[in-house]
Amino acid sequence: MRIAQLSETTGVPIPSIKYYLREGLLHTGERTARNQAEYDDSHVRRLRLIRALIDAGGLSIAATRKLLVILDDDSLPIDLALGHAISAALKPPANTESPQMEWARSRVDALLDERDWLVERDTDKTEALASALAALSQLKSVGAEELLKLHLPHVEALAIEEIQWALKHEDKDSIVESAVVGTFLGGAIFNALRLLAHENLARRTAQPTEESE
Repeated sequence: MRIAQLSETTGVPIPSIKYYLREGLLHTGERTARNQAEYDDSHVRRLRLIRALIDAGGLSIAATRKLLVILDDDSLPIDLALGHAISAALKPPANTESPQMEWARSRVDALLDERDWLVERDTDKTEALASALAALSQLKSVGAEELLKLHLPHVEALAIEEIQWALKHEDKDSIVESAVVGTFLGGAIFNALRLLAHENLARRTAQPTEESE
């Protein structure tokens, strides 16, 4: 298919497709003439993945590029590909050196020991958690330990379900792609559902008072 048909099929504007090609997010098509190329289903699939990660997942162009490079690396085993891909898309902490961060890093190390999690230490993922805990430690109204206790059981249960869902696919590419998409788009879905659930509970809690007035 030509670029116009690729655009029509995916709903991605032609200027955006050309931008993704220049930035290396989308692989080039088969050249048929000086200014023409043919594209196939692999381009359709990649374009939809790019837009999903950027539009719904909130990833930057740079983070998306890093993630796609890892997805395309056939030399990486599944576990390393998943870990590297997720790390590549994480935003670096805004404040990396402070008394709060020093405490938070120690707390993350202790947490990993407590839960006996087989994960690498001192990675972008542990830094992201430490950064969040450091920010929480400065808020008197919210306890970091309380939030950890609240979320940990649910996170572990959800992780099991998500990995089992990704592993239903047969080939490595689909497994890694599903896990990555599930991580970022699943996170967006989870946060939106949580906000809607909070609004529902708040309205239902306030309803008896409104009816009695």
